[in-house]
Amino acid sequence: MTPIYKNRWLWAFLIGVTAVTLTRPLLRRIPSPPPVLAQLPLFELVDSGGGRFGPADLERGVWILAFFSTSGETTCAGLLESMNELGRRYDEAGVEDVLLLGIAAEPAGTTAEVLREFGERRGLAPPRWSLVTGDPEETRRLAGALLEAIGESPGPEGFQGGVPRPCRLFLVDGSGGIRGGFPDDKMGLDEILHRAQHVARATGR
Repeated sequence: MTPIYKNRWLWAFLIGVTAVTLTRPLLRRIPSPPPVLAQLPLFELVDSGGGRFGPADLERGVWILAFFSTSGETTCAGLLESMNELGRRYDEAGVEDVLLLGIAAEPAGTTAEVLREFGERRGLAPPRWSLVTGDPEETRRLAGALLEAIGESPGPEGFQGGVPRPCRLFLVDGSGGIRGGFPDDKMGLDEILHRAQHVARATGR
């Protein structure tokens, strides 16, 4: 009987397993980040602290954003909870450079104080979260630019409670580049979860 240390088949197997283990990280393909579809137009909004929020504030990271109403009376009300789920997953993974932006799009506008109280009730807290609002025409203009960039437009229902439909989560980089729009179903959440990190790696944010 051949001693085990002289068994060439065993050695071939062990060497093969070791080689596959060592080369697997080199063979793994990390998908390219989604391309820039368009640039956000210049804008000026107000955050929940009463301060200005504009293009320069986007430089802090890569953003997942959605429009919402503080009254919650829209068919897109679930977008914020979907974003919160993404935030929890990023927290668990130790990802800090993907941020969440909620844009309150109220037909008659709202105030920073209402926005702050809304965020406190829902647990939408900094540094992951920023809540902003602005003149209804300004938020509608932003929504139109985002939908146009992904090849969509407000559906037959148009803007419900100030919030554009179809309901979408948008991916925007730190330079204001629009990288895509995604539904808030399981597939859409998984896709934006990973694509946002690919953009962060590619842009160094």
